[in-house]
Amino acid sequence: MATFFIIILLWLMLGLLLYRILRSHAFALKLSQVLVFFGAKIAAGVAYGYIFQRWYKGDDTWGLHRDSLLQYQRLLHSPGLFFADIVSKEPVPPGQGFYFQSAHYNENLEYCITGKILGILNCVSGGQYYINVVLLNFFGFFGIYLIYRLLAPHIRAGAHRWLAALLFLFPPLSFWLSGIRTECFLLMAVAAMYYYFDRWLQKNSLKYLLYSLAAGLAAFLFRSGFVVMLLPSFLVWLMAGRFRWSVQKALLFVITGCAVLLVVSGYLPASINPLHTIAERQQSFFELKGNTRFNLTALEPTPASFIKVLPEAFANTILRPFPWEARGALQYFAAGENLLVVVLLVTAVMLYLRSGQSVTGTMLVAVLLMGALMGDLLIGYIVPFPGAIVRYRAIAELWLLAAAGLLLWGNTQRTTASSQI
Repeated sequence: MATFFIIILLWLMLGLLLYRILRSHAFALKLSQVLVFFGAKIAAGVAYGYIFQRWYKGDDTWGLHRDSLLQYQRLLHSPGLFFADIVSKEPVPPGQGFYFQSAHYNENLEYCITGKILGILNCVSGGQYYINVVLLNFFGFFGIYLIYRLLAPHIRAGAHRWLAALLFLFPPLSFWLSGIRTECFLLMAVAAMYYYFDRWLQKNSLKYLLYSLAAGLAAFLFRSGFVVMLLPSFLVWLMAGRFRWSVQKALLFVITGCAVLLVVSGYLPASINPLHTIAERQQSFFELKGNTRFNLTALEPTPASFIKVLPEAFANTILRPFPWEARGALQYFAAGENLLVVVLLVTAVMLYLRSGQSVTGTMLVAVLLMGALMGDLLIGYIVPFPGAIVRYRAIAELWLLAAAGLLLWGNTQRTTASSQI
């Protein structure tokens, strides 16, 4: 009961702090919106922790929490080691941590950084999981808020509240992005990367480009593969926004370049062959145990193999689990999520096409859709487990919702050949 009252108190205090920080911004959220959105994220995060502890033996989220308690003890008793061992291959001694069992340092880094951030938060929470949920979502709020700010200038008057509600309150994403996981920090970094890149294009100020690069580096430390898959969409954005190419021309150029790179990669040595790296990561997932596994053909480091597996990769991340193959409450939840997102996106595209008008954020729609599809593709190639897929794809799914929001509520203009996607 004491924890419940502390959560309520922190919700009000931190909610008011969020409002004071954000109230002077253009398209600022009202206090009632901030409290509702922040409260919804806290409730989703608490539900996430309880469900996985009660029915799924803790899963990754409680494993991260246990690792953070080890880091908390290091911070209290060996602060020098706490900061120094971030470049160690064993940030937690083998056998003591839930993670950190990989032989590859870059696979450990994501969990090492997350565990250390949570270790610092434990100084405030006293190592209480559900108090950390509140603190984590205080920072996680800014990730979604930056995406809202990115889109807001392109949204017609009176529709900003609908866009904000879609981004903050869409139930599946609120659930997956509010628990104690790396995605909270990854979303903050990637959202800042997008937001400040857009500011650089608009203001032509070097500081915004440096902010975007710094955020991209932080995101790369958390999940390098995901960030690399976003780069083609940023190249489209650069060509269309900086060099004034048409969106269609930029897309055609980048997609052609990706196809050429795919072919050329097949002839590179294994040490620098990205296809070989992806195939190895897939194999490492194949070696894990899981209650449910999608059919996924083993990759070979050749262009032909990746083209062959492409339909499976997209189907596994965007469409599956189908309702008739779902097993258990979370899989039914994921199946409903897939249906909602697909229906919403298809509806938005159809209404947009029928309107005979273009939106001022057309370039952003292309960037978001390409980033989402490339991110989903990487996940589909590597991960065969539906439970893991639904978590990893959450940020890419947020991009799909953002694109749908632009198509549904964007400022409109007369359609011209150069303004269409």
